[in-house]
This record gives sequence, structure tokens and C-alpha cells, in this order.
Amino acid sequence: MAKSEFYAAVDMIASQRGISRDIIISQVEEALLKAYRRLFDKTSTDPDVTIRLDPKTGHAVVSASKMVVEDVLDPTHEIDIAEVRKVKPDIIAGQTFLVEITPKDFGRIAAQTMRQVLLQGLHHAERDHIYDEFIDREGQLVTAVVRRYDRGNSIIVEIDRGKSSNLDARHAEAWLSSKDQSPVDRYTAGTRMKFVITRVERTERDVRIAVSRSSPDLVRRLLEVEVPEVQSGLVEIRAIAREAGVRTKVAVSAQQEGLDPIGACVGIRGTRIQHIVSELGSEKIDVVPWSPDPARFIANALSPARVSAVSLNESDRTARVLVAEEQASLAIGKEGQNVRLAVRLTSWRIDIVKGNAGDTALLDATSGEANPLREARERAEAAELEWQRAVREERKVKPNRTVDYDSQSYGPLDNVVPGSTVIIRATSRALRIFRDNPEQLIGEYLRAGTSE
Repeated sequence: MAKSEFYAAVDMIASQRGISRDIIISQVEEALLKAYRRLFDKTSTDPDVTIRLDPKTGHAVVSASKMVVEDVLDPTHEIDIAEVRKVKPDIIAGQTFLVEITPKDFGRIAAQTMRQVLLQGLHHAERDHIYDEFIDREGQLVTAVVRRYDRGNSIIVEIDRGKSSNLDARHAEAWLSSKDQSPVDRYTAGTRMKFVITRVERTERDVRIAVSRSSPDLVRRLLEVEVPEVQSGLVEIRAIAREAGVRTKVAVSAQQEGLDPIGACVGIRGTRIQHIVSELGSEKIDVVPWSPDPARFIANALSPARVSAVSLNESDRTARVLVAEEQASLAIGKEGQNVRLAVRLTSWRIDIVKGNAGDTALLDATSGEANPLREARERAEAAELEWQRAVREERKVKPNRTVDYDSQSYGPLDNVVPGSTVIIRATSRALRIFRDNPEQLIGEYLRAGTSE
């Protein structure tokens, strides 16, 4: 390694890591001393051996400190005074003198060691630079390119850093865990997608940047990009409830009199919201008006269903909601999704009651009275409890993207790598397949021999 290249690399590392040039050089000298002892002085731990980098040539010089004596008895640690006085006439016996003992082949070894230390230093400098660049960007939106699958069905994506780095790496790798993936996305290598940064951590080896496609914050950041009124604060996002890839509910309010927050978010002929829907793989997005009145907010949250009346029990934050019979399926939603999202959006437990608009007495009925909707909900809750108690089993995905369970094959599974491990939970009637995290459902199937 040329002297100019060496010191240029030292200066770059020192600048990027915010430490002095002397510290980097000391680290190189320490590594050189270890290499010398390992190869040329295996049995000695003599502290009198030192290595210094010559500032003029950049070469490593190995020296030994020897005692100046009249009669040499131990040549390893002593040197004759007459020999020393040839270069230093005023030396006296009892003083020490540095003698160069650089081995003949040490130059090549020193160059390799210096290069290794500098590469490690550059790696640490780049790691620190990436960390400093991204630590304040948690929760922010980034565009990244899908690169490859990693362990446990995680996906490596590459964030373009533009011209923000003075080092060679123009990209930063980020990890998309299975639980942060949307079930409708297809993560094909080379695909450019938007993500939200959820966590940035520095380790000894690198920086771990975690991103998500399933976080509610992704919808929030996309709204900030597409809706100027949200970015400026004229429209405030009050709450978001999301089931990634399927449906999201967003509650908004206007901070300026006369401004329609729903219209601002949806845009003319739905253009603004459609951009977000397209980015999220046709995920449905309901934008509803927030209200400080819990009853009104709950009614809004159950959109698109029309609510006849709402009765609140403040003590246990339960709301009984009256809807017309033809509105009940809309209020509940497919597999309870609409009411489930409304519960998360409002932080109220919601009981749907069917009846005519004038039948408000139904809202005062005791919980013990027969209620088909309540009974259906209780059956669903019992079924979900059965799922939670189901034994967790691991299976390998076959080349045809199916998995075997109880002598039957289930699949094919989308966005799953053959040979990877998935989790299975089964009841007597059905079977669910998850990625390596039970929160990420891949598919649900009726067990062989059962029917709807």
C-alpha cells in the first residue's frame, strides 16, 4: 500500500468516525505488533519490542529496546556501548537504546495487516455513518428495492442513500421481517416499494434497519405525501386501524373552519387516495371523520354501514350500536373485519344490535337476553380461543409450495420460499399456516373431510 493511499484512508476514517488521526495510526501499529509476535516472536511477550510507522515512508519499523552495557551477556536484551557510540557518542552504560530488528519479510505482512485494519476501520466508519444518517429517521417513509430473501423468510431491501455518503456504499440494507410484510405484496427481486422505518440499531458488525409494509404508520406517511393538507397540519390524522393488505380505517379532523378533511384526503374523483391504494396492493382505505363525541365517532367508524343509534357504557367502554337489519352485515363486515377495525380505531368495545330505527329500547336490553349477533360473536370468540390453544407445529415448504399435515397437502402458498419453515396450527375443522411469526397468516384451509 502506497504511503499516500494509506494516509488518505486514515484521514477518511478519522473524519467519518470523528476521532483523531493518531488513534487510527495507533490501532494499525497495535495490529502490526500482534502480527509480528504471531509470526516472528511466538514465545516472547517482551514489552520492549515496539512497532512504529515511519511518517516519511509509511513503512512499519520494528524496534527493540536494549540495555547499553560494557560487556554483553544477553544479546537479546543488551547491546555493546562501543557499538552504540558510533551513532550516539554521548550514551552511557545503563541507558536504553532502540535497535531496529525489522524482519526481512515483514514489509509484505505489514502491508496486508495495514490493509485489513483499514478495511475494518472503513467498515466501522461506514456503519457509524449509516447509523447517524438513519437513527433520526425512525417512523419516516423510504423507497427501497427488494433484493433477496434472508433467514426466517425475512427480506433484504436496499435503501438508496443518494449523495448523502462520502464513502463507497451508496445504499443501505434494511430488513423486512415476516411479520412486517403485507400478505398481498409480491416481493420480487428488483421491485421498488415504499416502506416505513420502524427501528434502527447499531451492532458490533453492522447497523440493523428494520422496515415495515404492514405498519399503520406506512399509511400515515403515504397520506402525508399525497395530501398537502395533512403535511401542513390543516388536516390531522387522529387514529389509524389497519389489517395490512385488506383494509384500513383512518380517522381525520380539520384544523381550519370550512375545510372538508375527508374530501382533502380522498381528492378529486378519488385521485389522492387511489395513489395510496395502488401502493398498498389495492388495500381498501376508509377515511372517516373523527369526533370528540364518542357515540358519533363510533357511528362514523362503522362506515360504510349506517348507524341508527348508539348507547354508551362509560364504566367498561362498551358501546351498543343499533343498525337496521339490512345494514348489519355491512356493520360487522366480512369475518367481523369492519367492526373489529372500528373497535381498534375508537378504543371502544362495540356490540351490534339489529332493529328498526325506532327500536332504541333494544339498546337497553340486558346482556342475558337472546341476541343472534351477540351469539354469533361469542361463537367467533370461542373459535378464536380454540385457535389460540391449537398446538404450534413446524413444517417445511415443499418444492410445489405446499405443506403436508395429517397425510394431506395444503397450498400452494404465495410469497413463500420452497424449503423454508412455516408454522401450522390446526383445529378439528380447519388449518392455518403462518410464516415464522404467528401474526403473519399465509393461508387458512378447511381440514380434509369437513365442509362449510
